Amino acid sequence: MARTPPDGRFPGNGFTLIEALITVAILSVTLAIAAPSLSEFSRRQRGIAATNLLVTHLHLARTHAVTHRATTSVCPSADMSTCIAGSDWSSGWIVFFDPRGNKRPDSASDIIWKESRATNTGISITSTTGRPQVRYLQDGRSSGSNLTVSICTQKRLLNQIIINNAGRARLARPTQPTPCP
Repeated sequence: MARTPPDGRFPGNGFTLIEALITVAILSVTLAIAAPSLSEFSRRQRGIAATNLLVTHLHLARTHAVTHRATTSVCPSADMSTCIAGSDWSSGWIVFFDPRGNKRPDSASDIIWKESRATNTGISITSTTGRPQVRYLQDGRSSGSNLTVSICTQKRLLNQIIINNAGRARLARPTQPTPCP
């Protein structure tokens, strides 16, 4: 037989309804406060992932140019088969062999990599005007002027990828909030 304590209460039987309601209320307030910062965090992480992908594909193009002794290019693309003339990389990009130097893939077999991106992620990727693509020569150099690709989240600059004439891609991160160029 179970013994009943003198005050009639059984220790360790759980929570009362009031304790459960207070706990749910505290959790609701905490989630309401954390949700906006969580969405900004996830947008920043998507921007960082886009930066890492583009840098990886730039390295891939340079490696292919040197390994196969053929000019290799990276350009923005909306349909994943041709380059666009503008400086908006937000839809994606392609990496392709360009042995004729005509700045476009001659056939589908020339395309090494296609990176398609959703345009509704809140991430914008744009390059400097005047140089819509990166071309790596057989020795790994990138002829022409420097190219800067800016990755932005909600009109704030997150990262910049700068490709110099030697073909090296480096990252520049702003130290304080900066508007997107």
